[in-house]
Amino acid sequence: MTQVMRKLLLYAAIPAVFACSHDGGAGLNPPPPPPAPTVATVTRAPGPSQLVVQNDILYWLDSSSAPFKRLSLAGGATPVALFQSFSAPENELSDGSYVYWVSGARLFRSTLDGTITTRLDSADSPAPAVMAMDTNNIYWVGAAPSSCSPPCRWSIRRVPKTGGAATTVATTADAVVDFMALAVTGGYVFWEEGGVGPAAADGSVGSKILKVSLAGGTATTVVDGLENGLIPPPSLGFIPASWHPRGGIVADTDSVYFADADFFQSYRVMSVAVSGGPINILLADTTGDMNDFVRSMTSDATTLYWVDLNQVRSMAKTGGAVTNLAGQRTIPPWSVTRVGSNLYWIEAPCCAHGDRGKIYTVPISGGTPVIGQDSLDSPSSIASDAGHVFWLEGGAIGAIEGFASLRSSALSGGNARTLIESAAGGPFAADANAIYWADKWTIKRLPLAGGPPQRIVAGDFYIQDVATDGVNVYWVENGPFSVVRSVPVNGGAITTLGAGPGPAGRIRIDGTYVYWLAHDDEIDRVPKVGGTPIRLVGPIPGLATDFALDANNVYISGWDSGTIWKAPLAGGTLTSLASPGPDQTRRIEADGGKVYWIDQRDVASLTADGHTQVPIYGGVLSDPFSHNGLAFDSHSVFWTEVADDAILKATPK
Repeated sequence: MTQVMRKLLLYAAIPAVFACSHDGGAGLNPPPPPPAPTVATVTRAPGPSQLVVQNDILYWLDSSSAPFKRLSLAGGATPVALFQSFSAPENELSDGSYVYWVSGARLFRSTLDGTITTRLDSADSPAPAVMAMDTNNIYWVGAAPSSCSPPCRWSIRRVPKTGGAATTVATTADAVVDFMALAVTGGYVFWEEGGVGPAAADGSVGSKILKVSLAGGTATTVVDGLENGLIPPPSLGFIPASWHPRGGIVADTDSVYFADADFFQSYRVMSVAVSGGPINILLADTTGDMNDFVRSMTSDATTLYWVDLNQVRSMAKTGGAVTNLAGQRTIPPWSVTRVGSNLYWIEAPCCAHGDRGKIYTVPISGGTPVIGQDSLDSPSSIASDAGHVFWLEGGAIGAIEGFASLRSSALSGGNARTLIESAAGGPFAADANAIYWADKWTIKRLPLAGGPPQRIVAGDFYIQDVATDGVNVYWVENGPFSVVRSVPVNGGAITTLGAGPGPAGRIRIDGTYVYWLAHDDEIDRVPKVGGTPIRLVGPIPGLATDFALDANNVYISGWDSGTIWKAPLAGGTLTSLASPGPDQTRRIEADGGKVYWIDQRDVASLTADGHTQVPIYGGVLSDPFSHNGLAFDSHSVFWTEVADDAILKATPK
């Protein structure tokens, strides 16, 4: 017997009279309640929570990888997923036909317009997000079983670009601190490991560059933990250290190019034959700055190109003079790529909240840099194909704040678009054109006509709730204070409307004002155009969980009090309408004639004047803290039932 059936049987046992009188008439008996409505299951969904009804469409949030769905209430159609949720992109490559990218322990392939994404491979657990490719395959890294915690053994996986089973090309030994870089050329995969020591006297332990044939076989060492003898043994009594890889590796048919750095004053650019042997120091740069090292490298047939803390530089692969291609950079470059006779690179302060970066381009011969993209949110790595540049925004901070993304543009900088953006479900609202929701610190928009999620704006803290009137989106941030803001539905300038005590709760709007629950015990109000906030109601005895509005009143669901309260919108005192009991009410709604609520046991309604209370659905509901779904249309009231993974309705409402 399902939870729903058990609850319906339990509901049948509820006494027929569940009414109370507030008219003060002595000796008068209240009228009997109307017949109980018919309860039916609308649809099944994993962990459904919030519900919205708009234009005869039911929208909801659930716990699946496609968190928002819609269902036509007129036709009883199959639910439609509005978008697929993705984690933050961590690295990217393109061959001109597709863009390939890594997120966590998954490898994806997306069309160049971002409309179709296919998962190509999955690993057992996340690993460093390094990638390489040849004509037919993508190479990436997954964690392999090891004796270490966290993992310290990595598997290089080869995956056909067209899809198919992954092949393990090589597996590292245990105790690899980090997997730094991959390169594929001349029938071999080369990779760089980080392991600073203590190094073994024979170079077998520490940072390394290794290679393995694409046909399989035993891996061989190209650069060992002592840089093939370049690092001398320490004095007696000292622990031998290894080298610090920086900037990745570049490989051609003859040589591997790489860089190292110490912690204090220098970095080196070096080359070694693909078979190993003596290391050539192409550049030993004394910087005097522990942050000045090679960040990223690329090449063509004859020349190496790289970025460090404050320059874009080049040098012949055979060594010689170093050329500064773009003058002194005041903002650090982070990643560089080459397309034909031009370089493209990212500059950004780093990766904190509100950091902005740019993409520049310059000829490989040097010149005045040209801005290709401006005002990017914490950009990091960059990649390219013959016609596009691709870059990541957000990184770790974007994953926290909800805007980590993979973006692209033409080489000229035009047609910039977001291909993939990390997206998790959150509190949402809908109008006739889109749904709008809070993804951590970020407000996003999803057009109902189709298309990927669009980032509208980022706040300054976690967003607790959202509302919309079709012109603006309003939200409340749950920081030390409850801050209420708005932005046009298509994006634009943020308007800070007001603030109150924290924590923040629900937000509601009418034609003139924005209302929000602050400090769990007061309803605050501010004009939608901005102005002076006021405390409309409060302090509320026993705190509150939610509130709702009609044209005349605000209705409040009590927390510890177990009371449904009412207060005039024009201001005034609280009036108790009903006392459902200590089963905390989680959601409350109002339509001008009735008030509806869902608590730990029941779904019920009450006339707005408090005269007639009607049970809609009775029984012990599952997980009361997940009962955030309550909505209605002109015929029915809808709610979520988490234990049964169901959305139910009662008709008439």
